[in-house]
Amino acid sequence: MRSFAKGSHADLVARLRPGMKVLLPPGCGEPVSLVAELCRQADRLQPLTLMGGIHLGDYPFCRPDLAGKITFVTWHMS
Repeated sequence: MRSFAKGSHADLVARLRPGMKVLLPPGCGEPVSLVAELCRQADRLQPLTLMGGIHLGDYPFCRPDLAGKITFVTWHMS
């Protein structure tokens, strides 16, 4: 059985490398504090691509100061 690492959000985001793609769960499953840490480490992770659907939060990764560092890719069906 696979064991999963536990750690702080900073420790978990530190495992990511520049240029990676991260899929975020949408709606009520949005990991607000984890997204905040992704934004804090944006300089190190750029160009980071976040992927996800509708989020209930304020989309902090779309702030002007993060332009060019984080790209958000989304999809919707009608």
